[in-house]
Amino acid sequence: MFWDKVAKLYDFSETLYNGKVNLKLCKEVEDMIDTGDDVLECACGTGMLSRHIGQKCNRLILGKLYSIYSSKCKKFN
Repeated sequence: MFWDKVAKLYDFSETLYNGKVNLKLCKEVEDMIDTGDDVLECACGTGMLSRHIGQKCNRLILGKLYSIYSSKCKKFN
């Protein structure tokens, strides 16, 4: 799939151009989640937000995670 091939480059460019904004977004969303919450994240793409909220919530269910990033989020299963 095309997006599986460009996902690494996408993550790099998002960090380079939007790193501060993305980090602020992740922190604000994480602050809305309690440790007992089960979270469904739809269209999670490369897992930028998933990696942050997965550390806090009880269970994280991901929809359409690109294959190269599934290993980054397996520890939250």
